[in-house]
Amino acid sequence: MEFLSRFFCQRRMNSQPIKNKHLAAKKVVGFQPALSESPVAMFQMDEDMPTQEPFIAHPQAHHLKKQSSTENTHKDGLSIPIPASQNPQFAKTTRSSLSATIGSPSSSYSDRLLELAKVGASGGSNDPPTFPSQRRMSKPNIIVPPASQKPNPKTMTKAERRELQEQQRAEKAARIAAGLPAKQHPPKQKLKSSSPPKVHHDHSSKPNSTTIKKQMKKVQADNAGKNVLPLFSHLTQFDLDYTLLNEKYQGAIHPIIMELGVQYREHSIIGGTARCLAMLLAFQKLIADYITPPGATLQRNLNTVISTQIGYLTNIRPLAFSMKNAIRFVKYLLTNLDVELPDVDAKKYLCDAISNYIETRITLSHSAIVEQLLVHAKKIKNGDCVMTFARSSIVQRILIEAHNRGIDFEVIVVDSRPKLEGKETLSELSQKGLKCTYILSNAIPYVIKQVTKVMLGAGAVLSNGDVLSRCGTSLVCMAAHDAKVPVMVVCETYKFSESVLLDSIVFNEMGNPDDLTDMVLHAPSELLPSTFRSNRTPGILNDWEKNSNLKLVNLLYDITPAKFITMLVCEIGQIPTTLALRVARNQNETH
Repeated sequence: MEFLSRFFCQRRMNSQPIKNKHLAAKKVVGFQPALSESPVAMFQMDEDMPTQEPFIAHPQAHHLKKQSSTENTHKDGLSIPIPASQNPQFAKTTRSSLSATIGSPSSSYSDRLLELAKVGASGGSNDPPTFPSQRRMSKPNIIVPPASQKPNPKTMTKAERRELQEQQRAEKAARIAAGLPAKQHPPKQKLKSSSPPKVHHDHSSKPNSTTIKKQMKKVQADNAGKNVLPLFSHLTQFDLDYTLLNEKYQGAIHPIIMELGVQYREHSIIGGTARCLAMLLAFQKLIADYITPPGATLQRNLNTVISTQIGYLTNIRPLAFSMKNAIRFVKYLLTNLDVELPDVDAKKYLCDAISNYIETRITLSHSAIVEQLLVHAKKIKNGDCVMTFARSSIVQRILIEAHNRGIDFEVIVVDSRPKLEGKETLSELSQKGLKCTYILSNAIPYVIKQVTKVMLGAGAVLSNGDVLSRCGTSLVCMAAHDAKVPVMVVCETYKFSESVLLDSIVFNEMGNPDDLTDMVLHAPSELLPSTFRSNRTPGILNDWEKNSNLKLVNLLYDITPAKFITMLVCEIGQIPTTLALRVARNQNETH
């Protein structure tokens, strides 16, 4: 009884008293796993136990000796289970051994204490008993760190830490004196993998696409660093040398797509409608020549092939908004193509759908716009003076059709360098018998007073109502707005976009800077393909690249704010600029 009194006094001093003996009994007996539970579940129960320091009746109880047998036994006769990986019979013997030493769950807590006191008095040991729930069980798969690792400063004395610091300073000074880095980083050890060794192929004969891509970026960075205005250095600079681009897409581009890319780069095909139409016709030729490789399906493989062609054209020259909408339509066709459809029927279906897109969205839309302006709205009347800028295929068709209908009016063609596309418009209109006047953009303020309406084309109509068109369009619109002259922008619905551009700096396209150095005013049709430098007249800026202080900027597009535009004319009618987003969403929902 003397032992029990000392035991309870020590417990009252070091821990909170047990108020509920049933809770204490549950604490002791609850450690035992059920018969259906595995040894792993028992260790999980031990990990979920409270992290507070368990009650230890005697300081020597911390030092439990490890035994090499399949079961560790303490001096007081209590069994400590070990992992099942070391003792296969653990799951069967744990419950019986615990029941034999502690007692059945139904026995009272005081009876168990008396039984343990007798065991301690007769067993030749004076150590107080400890309960299984109070011991820290050894977790399985514990990795003991080797002795060669760096010592832990937290476990070292102050003198040992000072000695270690002095040793590290000496080693650091010796390394610096020898010309080595002050701190030596241990080599990283790679984990061994069971995967088979990689087979190294010789790619010396075939160019690496990653290397070519890095070379292209380097060339663009070099071009951006010389003779380029910093404000527009983020734009892709004009470069006629696309040798690296051809090496990157070697063998993956259809010949008609490569020919189309050259025409885009040299500006032989100008205008959003012409570029979109040429791309769709090239896609039709590509689909007709396509052969599905073995083990692949047309629906998936053709989508990849067309994406490669689109990537090539994008690197050649930025895509127009009309081309982006047409590409979205082609991708929609490929995505919704029936998988069970034979290749011959699938290719015929795709070609017919593209032809239908050209007919309905481009050809018939032009006819509908002409009817809207000349028949229903009658926007061009006798005695009108219509001003137009540069060249637009739809505006040109409207003016010729109005003249054919017997309407007597005059046309003022405004042009600007360096493209001088207005010369093409002037030539075609004058040949049809229209009365025309040709001026440059600097003469707009002098003739704007006699103009009754301005009719312009557009490269794209953005969701906020702004218009993206040839550089100089905004100048014409602002001059007409100041003179209270209505401005009509004619644009097909397939050029409407949900994008938003607030200025002409973030997004634009850089033209050939050599166009600014030509002293002779050539129209686009007067320039021979692939001879951009040979057929130019030398001038004072002939060797402008050698002058690092001279920077030439040839922007192709500008943004006209919606407030300078009176109305938008498309095949669905005459609409205000505030409905541009609704039209763009409708035409995207149709495909």
